[in-house]
Amino acid sequence: MIHLGDLTKFHGGKIPPDDIITFGSPCQNFSTIGNRKELAGNKSSFIYEAIRVIEEMRNQSNG
Repeated sequence: MIHLGDLTKFHGGKIPPDDIITFGSPCQNFSTIGNRKELAGNKSSFIYEAIRVIEEMRNQSNG
């Protein structure tokens, strides 16, 4: 397993393609004790960053 660090700091096309990618997002925007803004919350932006990196990896490796 390779830990790449801050998801917002790298480009998916510059890392080797892989079969499995894992990531987590802070739960404050999804939790029943949080603000319940879900994907509209500012802490949920990590999900969009993960999607960006996966798309960059797919584009670099042609799928």
